[in-house]
Amino acid sequence: MNAAGLALCGCATAAVLTIGAAACGGAVAPLESGDGGPQGTSSGGGASSSGVSSSGASSSGVSSSGSGSSSGGVSSSGASSSGGASSSGGSSSGGVSSSSSGSSSGSSSGSSSGSSSGVSSSSGSSSGGASGSVYFEQCNAGDLCGTTPAFYFAASFFSGVQPQGCTTTTSGACSYSSCSNGSQLAGDSAGTITISGASLGSPVSVPFGSNGYVYQATGTLFSAGQTLTASATGGQVPAWGPQSVTVPPDALLVAPASGTTISTSQALGVQWQGALPGAQFLLQGGSNDSSSYFVCEWDASVAKTTVPPDVMASMKSAGPGYLLYSQYSQTTFQAGAYTVSEVAFPFDGFTVTFE
Repeated sequence: MNAAGLALCGCATAAVLTIGAAACGGAVAPLESGDGGPQGTSSGGGASSSGVSSSGASSSGVSSSGSGSSSGGVSSSGASSSGGASSSGGSSSGGVSSSSSGSSSGSSSGSSSGSSSGVSSSSGSSSGGASGSVYFEQCNAGDLCGTTPAFYFAASFFSGVQPQGCTTTTSGACSYSSCSNGSQLAGDSAGTITISGASLGSPVSVPFGSNGYVYQATGTLFSAGQTLTASATGGQVPAWGPQSVTVPPDALLVAPASGTTISTSQALGVQWQGALPGAQFLLQGGSNDSSSYFVCEWDASVAKTTVPPDVMASMKSAGPGYLLYSQYSQTTFQAGAYTVSEVAFPFDGFTVTFE
């Protein structure tokens, strides 16, 4: 899952990782799309977040964006799964390619241009196979979510062409996006989704709405080692489930530090502890209005790496913003023609200034 967007609802910030952005009333990006961003839905013109994006997506807390919903910015990006290989036109000799954010399964279309530096960019819509994302997100108490942890569930399903409001460029394990206001899409209905497990108590029924599927609650509703389960009664998307995902332990971000002023003139060193074998680590940074953000995703065992200098340079005008991070786990399943990613995404974060 390429995560590109998470969402932070309940936070002053708008993130991109998942789904749920609309619920926060903020702009969000996607969490997972095969084109370098998470597929999620974005209410601010982007995907989470991210997934996962991925992500996007996607707003403060978890937010929902174009392809999924996320409140607090996945995107995920803003995370949905891509049901096929995603490709974008343009010649590339430098290994950097970009395409519009959103979920992409199959192939991505749009006008694209390449350059000798190996950057190819495309904007417009992605099309291809059908995909979906199901996110369980939890923003732990701290800088972004205040004194009370916040729980977000979001899901979205799409087939065919999806209008997007972000242009996303990939660079190594990272992607960066520039977003304009875009439409919030509900996507395809899977009937009523029922979620259960962990510390949710009685099963919760989440109906299909104008922003897809979004449910929010306060408190710590899942922790490491617990299982979260979802199932759907069926609609445009065939009935599926129960499908489960196990919550990974939280990772500890060692660098950069909270409250840091982030230089955009050089690569950003990143280090974390507490890696779980098989899990992924996601770092997302963005402006407070989510008009620009980046998402990086590595195997959690890497533990120490950098955000490339071209990605940091894209944040030069971001000013006050945020960093959020997560060690997440994911499973993938089929619901008819839909390739669906189910993600457990506990995250933390803090405010920063990009300069």
